[in-house]
Amino acid sequence: MPKEALTMGIQNILDAHQILLVAFGAAKRDALTQALAESVTEACPASTLQIHPHVTVIADREALGSSCVKFLL
Repeated sequence: MPKEALTMGIQNILDAHQILLVAFGAAKRDALTQALAESVTEACPASTLQIHPHVTVIADREALGSSCVKFLL
């Protein structure tokens, strides 16, 4: 598993022991909502993060939106 990468495949990401997802700003809201608060789907590869046991999300309220805040709390 690479220690650093610009792009990685989904399986490489899911093989990580821990995942840190950082997102700031309203422009990230739709992507974060699809990834964290909707169903796991091929249409949103980031949604597979929902099945990983150790994901930490650091985001501001603008990026999270109300649906993600409810999901994460």
